[in-house]
Amino acid sequence: MMNARLVSLTTLMQALDVWSPTIIVPTPSTVWQNGSSEFVKWDMSNAPKSISNRGYVTLKYTPPNGGTSQVRRLAGPFNLRDGNVTFIMPNDVVTGQFSIILFGDSGNESKQFHINGIAAPADGKTMVGGTSSSDPFGP
Repeated sequence: MMNARLVSLTTLMQALDVWSPTIIVPTPSTVWQNGSSEFVKWDMSNAPKSISNRGYVTLKYTPPNGGTSQVRRLAGPFNLRDGNVTFIMPNDVVTGQFSIILFGDSGNESKQFHINGIAAPADGKTMVGGTSSSDPFGP
């Protein structure tokens, strides 16, 4: 009986492919606005038959004057097979350069793009209204 379980687990693990799709949108020329409807699109041309996880989109900010990168979940969970996701940008993101991380079977990052948002706090180190988050799947 134990061998059957091991074979089943091995078969299951082989069926789950790791997939890291290329993010098509946003591009370096993209400009997002706080409070607007925005979307992320990824390349579906090489998607495996079996995608093991649901997708999440996070916003990544690296302070221009140094400091720790910060992330904030924007969308998810969603089906990675959709090839895109639309969401409303929060109203409390600072103006600056950002990237998107698409999580699912693997995390991959877009090229940087611009967000027109609120003025940055005096320390210039937080991406949102004086607070930051390091948990991409947090509240």
